[in-house]
Amino acid sequence: MRKIGGAAQVCGWCTFILVGCSLRTGSGNGPIAPPVSPGVCVPSDPTCFPGNFNTARTAGGPGFAAYRCQFRVPSTPALESRNQALYLWCGVQQAGVPEGQEFGVLQPVLMFGADCVQDLPEGKNFGPENDRTYLSRPYWYTSAQYVYPDAASPTGFKCTSGSVFAVAPGEILNSAITYDESADTMTVRVSASDGRTSNPIVKHPKDNSRSSWRQFVGGDHLFFNAVLEVPNPMPRRPLPEEVLRGWRLTAAVETLSALPQLKPEAWQLVGDPRHALSIQCAHDSSRLESVCTWSNRVP
Repeated sequence: MRKIGGAAQVCGWCTFILVGCSLRTGSGNGPIAPPVSPGVCVPSDPTCFPGNFNTARTAGGPGFAAYRCQFRVPSTPALESRNQALYLWCGVQQAGVPEGQEFGVLQPVLMFGADCVQDLPEGKNFGPENDRTYLSRPYWYTSAQYVYPDAASPTGFKCTSGSVFAVAPGEILNSAITYDESADTMTVRVSASDGRTSNPIVKHPKDNSRSSWRQFVGGDHLFFNAVLEVPNPMPRRPLPEEVLRGWRLTAAVETLSALPQLKPEAWQLVGDPRHALSIQCAHDSSRLESVCTWSNRVP
């Protein structure tokens, strides 16, 4: 699930859960970005890269102890329009749940451009709406987030985040979503090569003290995904060259021994062939590990 702070944009964790769902428009409390100039990039323009999620995901199962990902920060894209954004993230979600009842998505995120964290105290110094130098000197930034449906919000969702920090191309990011069975809490974490870390503990689904993670772990169908998300159509030139030549991510699952054990194939990431980028994944069943590579799709 991604979301853009300020100006309303289409985004999408719910695409995997509810067909046609569109969220992530910002909290409504932050500064509003000016409208995008006409003709910058529209979905029908063949010279533009389409807005979609470029997803690899698992079939999943009833529960997990940890879902970990590692990848290298790509080169910094050129920033050619104010609504341009690119997100790289791994997340834990639900499938087959009625709209509004899903717990949302637990996701450490690498962000470029606008994001809903700009509307939060943790992100007050980051992104094009808060950092006056961003448009002339753009950069990647990251945080561990939990985003979930919220009917009381004008946007229909709530964005929460741990600390936010900038990262440089070439840095290795390690992300994890872990479940503490004894405390019944989820921890979302992302750490950089130099030790900087964002790691909020999520005590309850949707921050509702009457809800428990146990009601989801062991019961509902959980799945994991790895996403290179382009939320809006954008010119092809700004995409990092690594994304077109081959950008790699390693993901691994740790299961809960108390739950029924599934075949290793249930935890393997598989690329979605319907998206703009080619996603090829290799698997190590003994480690429940997937290594996936995103690259330009050959015509």
